[in-house]
Amino acid sequence: MVEHQHIILRKYAMTGMISYADAPAFHDLVDRRDYRIICCFEVFCLNRSEDEFLENLGILAQIVKEQDFGSN
Repeated sequence: MVEHQHIILRKYAMTGMISYADAPAFHDLVDRRDYRIICCFEVFCLNRSEDEFLENLGILAQIVKEQDFGSN
């Protein structure tokens, strides 16, 4: 399962659908089995909406950036 999530993230990063700058954070969330990335993948699995999945990843990237900024 985790391997497939990494493959999906790699695909979207390689095609430019997610930012290369955001990709490492997403991979880290997958490795840590963070509930936020799990939720994104669960929604994607259920509705198969690529646009919604990418929108959710964008929201998650913003949240992660804000948390990183707030911790400094």
